[in-house]
Amino acid sequence: MLKQVQEFFADFSANTPAPILVALKIILVIVAYLILLKVGRRCIRSLMDKLNASRNVPIPARKINTVKTLTTSIYKILLLFICIATVIHLVGLDAAFTSLLATAGVGGLAIGFGAQSLIKDCISGFFLLLEDQITVGDFVKLNGVEGTVESVQLRVTTIRSYTGELTIIPNGSITQVTNLSRGPSLAVVDMSIAYEADIPRATKALLAEAEAWAVENQEIVVEPPSVAGVVGLADSAVVLRVVCRVQSLKHWGAQNQLRSRLKQRLDREGIEIPYPHQTVIVRRDAPGGEGGSL
Repeated sequence: MLKQVQEFFADFSANTPAPILVALKIILVIVAYLILLKVGRRCIRSLMDKLNASRNVPIPARKINTVKTLTTSIYKILLLFICIATVIHLVGLDAAFTSLLATAGVGGLAIGFGAQSLIKDCISGFFLLLEDQITVGDFVKLNGVEGTVESVQLRVTTIRSYTGELTIIPNGSITQVTNLSRGPSLAVVDMSIAYEADIPRATKALLAEAEAWAVENQEIVVEPPSVAGVVGLADSAVVLRVVCRVQSLKHWGAQNQLRSRLKQRLDREGIEIPYPHQTVIVRRDAPGGEGGSL
């Protein structure tokens, strides 16, 4: 059977024009690339899941997803390189391509300068992952962009903002990483009261209400709330600050709830939350040149 198959392909190669034969080989290479890429992705995911399941202490899902993304990216680049090299060989341009690279001094220099940025991105991405600075699913701030990490690849990192925009950042340009997903978050609420208000009484009311909220939401509260005291003296108000440490990324919802509860508590206590006042004095000249006011 194998001999018959070999004879068939030998006859087919002998009777088929060279250009058509080369085109068919290129198509087969591309099809093989797509199949190997799809199979490889599945094998990488399956292998990572099995390795993680065999550990006594499983690796967090975010880190596993990051390793999967990086490994798949490296596999895709290597497979694409082999595919391109095979196509060049089939077309018969391998010798010409090598000669072109050897003689194109200026072009090689330009490619070298361009490759510096690529190498910088890859090295930065490698250390970004090696030091576990960010993982897929983390909420971070990178170069002024805030959002959830969707993928961390060897060259670029993609961030999905709260409003849905997808930002692609080269790893070499990342100079500062602020990761909001590591450890508890601090909910901070500033409340303003009038200068005439009793500060100790207002502080006691705010703390009591914050503690009541913490009891109702103890599943996300890490540390009991506290009142930091007077943190500012505005034009028409004294600013008191209430803080409460909650689970990672829960501080936004906690701040909204606390702000509403604290405002209602101040209203019930009769403590004024001031707003800007403005006094207008209108002057007009009285008869006989004497000034007057109204």
